[in-house]
Amino acid sequence: MARNTYGWDLAAAFAPEENFGVAAAGGTYTEVPFYTHGLSRNKPLEDDPVIGERLVRAPHAKVDGLVDHGGQWVCPFDLGNIGLYLRGLLGEPVTTGLADDYTHVFKPGSGELLSHTLQIRAAAGRFLQHRGLAVEGLSGSLAREGGYKRLNVDFKGADETVLGASAAGIVAPALTVDRLPGFRGSIKRDGVAMASVISANWNYVNNLEPYDAPDSATVAGYDPGIPAFTASLTARQTADGHALYDLANAGTRFTLDIAWTLSATKSLAFTVGNALLTPSSAPVNGPGGQQYQFDLSAEPDDTEADDAFFVATLKNQIASYATGF
Repeated sequence: MARNTYGWDLAAAFAPEENFGVAAAGGTYTEVPFYTHGLSRNKPLEDDPVIGERLVRAPHAKVDGLVDHGGQWVCPFDLGNIGLYLRGLLGEPVTTGLADDYTHVFKPGSGELLSHTLQIRAAAGRFLQHRGLAVEGLSGSLAREGGYKRLNVDFKGADETVLGASAAGIVAPALTVDRLPGFRGSIKRDGVAMASVISANWNYVNNLEPYDAPDSATVAGYDPGIPAFTASLTARQTADGHALYDLANAGTRFTLDIAWTLSATKSLAFTVGNALLTPSSAPVNGPGGQQYQFDLSAEPDDTEADDAFFVATLKNQIASYATGF
């Protein structure tokens, strides 16, 4: 009897590509755990309604359309694998430190972003090789939650190939270290905790621009677009919440820090040097506790080196995220 494919039987390996859309060489892959993925290769069939081919009322023959490839990858939010996705999102970091105490600083740059190959073992003798994957965005949440945190990675890609055997060679073990509990995380304004904020959803997007080649059904690559960091905040209507309300209505810029800290040598921090809250109303929703809803966006920061409007600082025990290209 044929057996169904089960999630527990899947495995994935991830590697940077030296050339866009050309599968990464075997032996350069790292195992990556995940919860769910929506990566797909879509190639619609186009209608071609030619008149005069046949004198019959019948459907027209179809012709191949263009390949649309990409999707969302949901994975554990930990202080190891996050470096792989930050590298794809922002470029290679500047790394300093010594053994067991490394600091990796990621900043958005103006150069090219890496593409990746992701190979998924779908079943024995069946591997799905996704090529030309560029990291379009990362998103997550900050709230009091149970379990472990999850990270959402949005990919845009080139194409998929079905393989009968793995092309990844020897795969390095996953970098999953120090997973972040759901209730960990802090958010600060100008170095002071936002005591009224009870939850936040954050999102960084690259707004990648595809470019085409006339002789290919797949994209030829992706150029970095105008990036954006945004967040939505829910805050109690306390003294601190009122201060945020007044701050938003005054259009006052401030430094935003979102951080997850396990120890002095194990942490991740996002810093936006010039953040702005969108003015918000203050609706009354019954006799219970009242809340504010704020939208936050990042603006250029002239005080930051390289004019980086967003800085991710990762501290862990991994020596390097460099590709060697």
